[in-house]
Amino acid sequence: MHTRILVVASALAIATACTGPGGNDIDYSGFVMENFYNIQVGQEWRFISSDPAVPYFMRGAVLDNGTDGIAPDIIYTIEYVKECFQDDDPACTDGEFLFSWDMSSNGTRGVHLYSATVGETVMPFDPPLQLTTDQMKATDVVETTTGGTTWTSEFVNSGACSIAWADWNGCPLMTLDDGGANTGLAADYTVAAGWNVVAIQYAGESGRWSLEKGWAAE
Repeated sequence: MHTRILVVASALAIATACTGPGGNDIDYSGFVMENFYNIQVGQEWRFISSDPAVPYFMRGAVLDNGTDGIAPDIIYTIEYVKECFQDDDPACTDGEFLFSWDMSSNGTRGVHLYSATVGETVMPFDPPLQLTTDQMKATDVVETTTGGTTWTSEFVNSGACSIAWADWNGCPLMTLDDGGANTGLAADYTVAAGWNVVAIQYAGESGRWSLEKGWAAE
């Protein structure tokens, strides 16, 4: 099992700053990714699907104060559950668990997943699955082999966030590929400075989840 970094091609430094809360830092090496994968205890998000047949919001929250990972990583659990549009909807169970990530984000090691749970499937990652390096720009790719699967995480480009809640620009689009392992994590993820993930387009699904509302940590 190993982790290695592949810089696929050089790209011009991105000059457009994300206009959402939190700001960002850019130099010749690219975006400081810690700023986009922000994790604060008490932070919450509510996503809505573009598929009108989905009868619930997807609500996420940072659950705890964190545990130690590989230094200097602090691991936080982010859990997502259903929030039904109507409490008496027989097709929806309010509060039903959807998935969770045990994630770390810091300015020296980048962003990692230490484990993920999708439905009833628990996926520990040893070594942790690396989503980003400390700084990235368009076409940079991170490859991790862990748990018998080779993953690739690519910084595709920086552009409009295209979310339900706000009109922000300069947000990185990240693609996570699980090599066909059908983990339920393969998707395009849009991240915004200060807000972490603000949109998800799962591989093979027509509906796209986007931020409908967010709550900052108190």
